[in-house]
Amino acid sequence: MRVLVSAGVWHSHVVPLLPLTSALLDAGHDVTFVTGPDAVGPVVDSGVRPLAVPPPPPDAFARFMSAVYTPADLAEMDSTAKLAVVVRAMADIGVRTRVGEILDFAREWRPDLVIAGIGEFAGLVVAAELGIPSAVHAIGPPKTAEVMAGAWAAGAAAAAELGLPAPAKSGPYLDIWPAGLRQPGVEWDYPRTWPLRPEHVLPSPGPLPDALSGLPHERTVYVTAGVSHNTQPGLLESLIAAAAHHPVNVLVTIGANGDPARFADQPPHVRVERFIPQNQLLPHVDAVLCHAGAATTLGALAHGVPLVLTPIATDQFDIAADATAAGAALTPSPDGAAQALSAVLQDPSYARAAHSLAAEIHDLPTPADIAARLTT
Repeated sequence: MRVLVSAGVWHSHVVPLLPLTSALLDAGHDVTFVTGPDAVGPVVDSGVRPLAVPPPPPDAFARFMSAVYTPADLAEMDSTAKLAVVVRAMADIGVRTRVGEILDFAREWRPDLVIAGIGEFAGLVVAAELGIPSAVHAIGPPKTAEVMAGAWAAGAAAAAELGLPAPAKSGPYLDIWPAGLRQPGVEWDYPRTWPLRPEHVLPSPGPLPDALSGLPHERTVYVTAGVSHNTQPGLLESLIAAAAHHPVNVLVTIGANGDPARFADQPPHVRVERFIPQNQLLPHVDAVLCHAGAATTLGALAHGVPLVLTPIATDQFDIAADATAAGAALTPSPDGAAQALSAVLQDPSYARAAHSLAAEIHDLPTPADIAARLTT
């Protein structure tokens, strides 16, 4: 079977889809992976054929926002409304700027199935135009029907202007978020879900990373702001200060584009690195202090590590609420991170809740299971 996997143009939107992509390849299927030119590296490293489609123009998001919303509109929105705006913009811009090149390739290559990352509506328009099955692959927590309604409408409107059908919505949602992190009483956007183990965040046993050698304390806290917010002035500094207050080792990753000179003159128990794969680092830490990014949060929980979460944007507020409601994290006020970290380190109930979620994550169906189900 020929399978077209279509992801966003960012690294964080590509990596969650790679385990299923590799499982399809291992099962003998022919796979092409669509993303942006800056994100093809992990695809190539996985042995999958890439299709690099240029990203939207740098000002596309700003132009969409200014055409639809006033600054006053945005100022009055809560985090849920702002998330709905972001996914609506992704749907409109993605279809308008990317569907043409993807469809040209697909008409020639003739895939039998499309798997689109959530928010990648161009791939779903291609599936509808070709009349082939599709599935939507999660990259983080599930979205509510309320959040996604505007995105589906925007994707359909953009497709109609191009003479194309609305994005396909009949396929399953491949859900990497364990049920224990999903709050009850919510109307989710995808009523038909297939649970899928997020292999990209599972432990990868190995030796102690060099960055953790020789540190003075018995316990270690990992601090990160991911790759989207790591250059925000003052953010990492405040997180480091909250962690360094405690008698623990503090390991900070600042991203490949981070500037180590910005964090010079740290005390001996604080180490700053550009990048360490988190599945090599997390087996050796006792707590995580971060921005509630999906991969970092899910990765910590897959390792049974509790968190202190300081969400900044988009679905990070939902992620923080989910993990906190599950008892595996705290979401303090901006100036309460140090106190929250003390609680997470001292109260074993947070680690117990994280270990319970880790067991649930490990018990989810494997990518090989889902690959077989999609292709039979």
